[in-house]
Amino acid sequence: MATARNSILIFSIGSLGDTLVALPAYHLIRERYPDCRIVLLTNSPVDGGVKAAPSHQILLGSGLVDEYLEYPHGSRDWRALAAVAAKIRTLRPAQGVYLMPVRTVGQRLRDALFFAAAGLPVMHGLWPGKDKDRHLQVQGRPEHRESEASRLLRSIGFDPRLLEPRLFSLELQPAERDSVQPLLAPLGRGRPFSALSVGTKVPVNDWGQDRWQELLDQLRQTASDHALVFIGSADEAARCDQLLARWPTGGLNLCGKLSPRQSAAVLERAALFIGHDSGPMHLASSVGIPVVSIFAARNKPGVWFPYGNEANVFYKLVPCHGCRLSVCPEHEKICIRSIQSAEVATRVTALLAEHKTPSPTTPRGQ
Repeated sequence: MATARNSILIFSIGSLGDTLVALPAYHLIRERYPDCRIVLLTNSPVDGGVKAAPSHQILLGSGLVDEYLEYPHGSRDWRALAAVAAKIRTLRPAQGVYLMPVRTVGQRLRDALFFAAAGLPVMHGLWPGKDKDRHLQVQGRPEHRESEASRLLRSIGFDPRLLEPRLFSLELQPAERDSVQPLLAPLGRGRPFSALSVGTKVPVNDWGQDRWQELLDQLRQTASDHALVFIGSADEAARCDQLLARWPTGGLNLCGKLSPRQSAAVLERAALFIGHDSGPMHLASSVGIPVVSIFAARNKPGVWFPYGNEANVFYKLVPCHGCRLSVCPEHEKICIRSIQSAEVATRVTALLAEHKTPSPTTPRGQ
């Protein structure tokens, strides 16, 4: 990407997890162009924001982008698309960056026509070239694939070997950290807690309420000195209330009460996180706490594993892995249902013993 001292347009649509795995790309773009105005073109919430927080809610305040425009994702209203194109022409960005999931040729062609109409002179990553729009096989592990974070860097010309923990930072601000203190106050000063998220947008990724109940029953023997703090969307609150009622030493149900960045501020105070393959899982990974994640096998192993926590992933390599299904009527979710609560409890117990527990009033690293 050529050096420029004016606007850069980043095109990225998706939800929480998509944005978080793209954080290294945002950081490296900002570092390469520290004086440029970076404008994010992203979708409005696809479900009203219930489970799919748009990128601007996650990135604004980080310093990684300066402003955003909403793209009418999925819309066939040419007038709405023309209005967005007109706004882009007004901005006159010198270049664009295409931070998108794997796309078909047809989707890329459609996007190319849109950005041509918007007057964008170049869009890095739109036509990434051979092997840059797929997840490469991990050497020595034929079933495993590189992470989405790695693929995104390759697609826009960065070396994926640049990946390191600091590039996943959301750059939380003191005011954001302060805003969660009153919410955590009922735990009592200095009481450790573990964070959980049991929701998911995709039904096949749901381990099942019975498995979560079993897990908590087993952890009562080794981790009941910890409170539990549940995060997630408002529609998960009742389910989390049921689980919290089983925990002997209580905790908090913050489902629906936090913005994505406030959720990160809560998570960085946690001893560890347990959850599904989900946005909150990547959020927990981004703040540097141990993450225990429970995966269905709908994607190839490795693509969405949380950075730095690959050793704490539970994933069963069943014959139908990589199916990409959202529901599993034929095999009744044999992949994720094969994960036993006892094996997860063993790993959680080991991690709690291994890692020093931060105070809930002190963010990790401070």
